[in-house]
Amino acid sequence: MSFLDFLWALKPEHERWSQRFFGVSPGHIVPGVMGLDGTAMGLWFPVPLSTTMGAWLAQNFHLHWLYTQDERFLSERAYPYCAGIGRALLQLLKPDPATGKLKLPLSTSPEIGANTAAAWLTPNSNFDLALLRWLFAANAEMAKVLGLNSEAEEWNTARGQLDELATDGENGPLRLSPDKMITETHRHLSHLMAIYPLGLLHTEGTPREQAILDASLRHLESLGDDSYMGYSHAWAACMNARSGRPDRALEHLHHYLKATRRNGFHCNRPDDPRVTLEGNFAAAQAVHEMLLQSWGGKIRVFPAMPGAWREVSFDRLRTEGGFIVSARREAGLTVEVSVTATVDQRLKLVNPFAGLPFQSNLETESCDGLIMREMKAGEWLVMKTGPNPQVP
Repeated sequence: MSFLDFLWALKPEHERWSQRFFGVSPGHIVPGVMGLDGTAMGLWFPVPLSTTMGAWLAQNFHLHWLYTQDERFLSERAYPYCAGIGRALLQLLKPDPATGKLKLPLSTSPEIGANTAAAWLTPNSNFDLALLRWLFAANAEMAKVLGLNSEAEEWNTARGQLDELATDGENGPLRLSPDKMITETHRHLSHLMAIYPLGLLHTEGTPREQAILDASLRHLESLGDDSYMGYSHAWAACMNARSGRPDRALEHLHHYLKATRRNGFHCNRPDDPRVTLEGNFAAAQAVHEMLLQSWGGKIRVFPAMPGAWREVSFDRLRTEGGFIVSARREAGLTVEVSVTATVDQRLKLVNPFAGLPFQSNLETESCDGLIMREMKAGEWLVMKTGPNPQVP
């Protein structure tokens, strides 16, 4: 919560920045580079002047609500923060005279083009577009839960006025922008935001979406990693874990750990003294993605297990929907899963037992590969398989 409290406290400053520099009000735009007081700083000017950085930050508010199911947080913090970002961006978006689709006046993809004119891409870059598409969908979701149906409809309408993500061909990899492809290795994977962390493209999408996902990851690997820094490998590990490539995710984590010193600092490059602390956070998150995922309303236990991970367990990790999950894997098979509900919620668990029979301490339903139960707050479900499963 400390990071969310920090961002919330800076909201008034970002509202002033939005009105003073971008001429928009109400709403707030977060500068891509800022001081501790929230004021915009220089450095590479395309980065602090990016308009969609706040949408990336807003995902933290949305995720906190999804994981806690805290209705007060939703109404008092998550939706107001995310909606404020969305309202500011809607004032900047203008219809393209040729297509009618909403476009930003300027568009970038961090840190493509560095601090040069080449950093300004044809709107909308896939970085900006993915964030816009995610934000408007998240705002519609939250507004609907709050009973703000007219606002939900407005967000859905705005999302419908955006382009689809730009690809190189019908089912090809994601581009940087509508007219530009990334052709060399780069440390920042910003054009792939739609895959991770936003999850707009995933393994359960349409055939075309899955084809774009596969093509994008193949293209990324074809470019090599000569320009990668620590966070690049950690981000790629998250992306591969989420996309069903566990062995490749583990390879990226190994690359990351090889350059991590005993004090926990990652040595990005021999000639670069910068420390990117977020790389450590992303590497830890990659492990979480390999152990447990809960996007799309379903919990997935051990969804991205590398072949080398035969004996694995985790204890009390949280999921979207307000659940706390523990699980154990032996000889490459899941043998035990326990789920505690922190709120009244319907559990949808992708069956982790590889078709083997299991015993549970509470009654469950099974349908279409899911284990389901209407759980009450405080309820504890234990499921085990094996020769002699003993449940409480």
